[in-house]
Amino acid sequence: MGEEERVDYEEIKPVLDYLEDTLDVNPSRILKQWSFRYESGELRTVAEKIYAYALELKKRTEEAVSSGSRFAL
Repeated sequence: MGEEERVDYEEIKPVLDYLEDTLDVNPSRILKQWSFRYESGELRTVAEKIYAYALELKKRTEEAVSSGSRFAL
């Protein structure tokens, strides 16, 4: 069984910040880990699956914000 692809935390950080600012969602909910573990350097990468989920959530959020419809989420 191959290893799961990983993404550096620094790549997902701006996405998490956007979601936290826009939706008031704690990054730990998306990461499925305490975000402090990433901020402290204990963890440095996230699973590709979580990164893809965060990007999709950001895209849907941007669409909802631009359309003015919270139901687009």
